[in-house]
Amino acid sequence: RRKSRYASYAAQIAALPHSELNVLAKLIMNRLTLKQKLWVPLLLCWVALLIVTVVNALEARSAQMDARRADLADVTDMAVSIVADYAKQADAGKLSVDDAKQQAIARINAQRYGTSGYVTIVRGDSVMITHPMSPKLNGKDMSAFRDAKGNALYQDIAQAGGSAAGAGFLRYWWPKPGATAPSEKIGYVKRFAP
Repeated sequence: RRKSRYASYAAQIAALPHSELNVLAKLIMNRLTLKQKLWVPLLLCWVALLIVTVVNALEARSAQMDARRADLADVTDMAVSIVADYAKQADAGKLSVDDAKQQAIARINAQRYGTSGYVTIVRGDSVMITHPMSPKLNGKDMSAFRDAKGNALYQDIAQAGGSAAGAGFLRYWWPKPGATAPSEKIGYVKRFAP
């Protein structure tokens, strides 16, 4: 009997214009017991609190990701400025081109941020120049490499670096230093052209 009563209420609500909704709400409230009337505001508060919590969690996650992206861009800009400095020294004749390259690579290899962050250098043709955490990859053509989810990581890196902006963010799956299982990571790519 209750189901049919509630079904008829739903049909009445759908057919009513907004001005009659207040009358309907009063009609429904008059039919509720005191106990049911006391539960209505509590349930509405719980729903509102749940909505506010979910929205705040999503906004906090977004703010954290924005901060992470800004940090990655800053670290990458710093690495590019190191390479640019060595390129200037080579252009000025203070260092040979080979010495400048080797010293720049050594400085980038030593650069760390956070607990597990590092910078790699990859050519536009997807050849790894240096990977400080996996030196066995140095000098290898990585164009055929796929991450754990099947993404062509180094082709994506080359594409971001070759874009009109010369930079971009990407997501990929790679093991963290000291781990064997891949985890989702975010990277920032920036092209350097002397």
